[in-house]
Amino acid sequence: MNPFIGGPTSQAFFQANISAGGFGTVSLQGTTTPCPPVTKQALEVTVVERIGEGVRPLGDHLIEVSRGQARYRLSSSAFGPARFEGLDSVTHGLTLVGIDQDAWDVMISEGLPERSITSNLPPDWRPPEDAQLGGGEHTVQPGEGVDKLALRFGHLPEFLWGYEPNAALRGARESRNTLHPGDKLHVPPRRPKQIDVVPGHHYVLVRKGTMSRLRLRIEVAFEPLDKARYLLEIPNFPTLSGPTVNGYIDVAVPASTSVVRVTIDGLPRPIELRLETLLPLRSDAGVQQRLHNLGMPCGRTDGTMDDQASAVLRRFQQIVKQAPTGAIDNNVRAALWNLHDRG
Repeated sequence: MNPFIGGPTSQAFFQANISAGGFGTVSLQGTTTPCPPVTKQALEVTVVERIGEGVRPLGDHLIEVSRGQARYRLSSSAFGPARFEGLDSVTHGLTLVGIDQDAWDVMISEGLPERSITSNLPPDWRPPEDAQLGGGEHTVQPGEGVDKLALRFGHLPEFLWGYEPNAALRGARESRNTLHPGDKLHVPPRRPKQIDVVPGHHYVLVRKGTMSRLRLRIEVAFEPLDKARYLLEIPNFPTLSGPTVNGYIDVAVPASTSVVRVTIDGLPRPIELRLETLLPLRSDAGVQQRLHNLGMPCGRTDGTMDDQASAVLRRFQQIVKQAPTGAIDNNVRAALWNLHDRG
């Protein structure tokens, strides 16, 4: 019987080796010398995103350490590094699972404090799993733009939007975040990346492409409110503040942001805004969306021009000194581009 399977034979093997000094000692010319203990080490990993000149830890990113065919996975935390325990002091592989090679990089590699290096806890090695590289065709849903979709699919926005099968869509839309529900976006497969790491170290990985540009223009009677102090509150994100520039608030926010709250000095109450992907200006729904953003809600934003929507449009045309026809035309679109999109 194989002594490592169990049963009486393995017990006899174990006891025989104890009595013969087979574990933990080496016999040298009649003396007994203890074997040096095998020291295991820990490896720590933090995932962050850049915010201006600083960084912010990110949770819920799957980190994988590998050695040969074995895999050891932990999720990142926003409250501290993920700690991989009980590793041999040899080179291991490290990757961010589900993230394209261009969408992450090593920001810092530093030795752990002496007291944190040793680890006697067992590692949670698992067999390898089939790589899930994604890819395929995605039908755009309301509120989706390339920045949000790139974050979801593990790509950089520039790479996703520049993917060759998306050439026709690029030609049909003003920008990568002016998509229309029903648009077909082609998503390339992710390209895995693995780096060499050594236990006893702390690695900081930076996830790229997590931020998106938010541009708001604060106006009173279509006149920009310049140099007005603002506070911009975003759930689970540091509050942003500063002065408007020619009426604009132009900042970087998480690409996943869906709602913001803006407080402006001189205005009576805060403004809460739901951030929806801007529809193409060439669509009637995109025209209505921009009128709504300019404080002239049409009552609906599906492109239907009922009596209320036509009345709002006639009012807008009068303000911008156009003939008040109540019909959407290229002159209306040009005025909206100047007032809403440009900048």
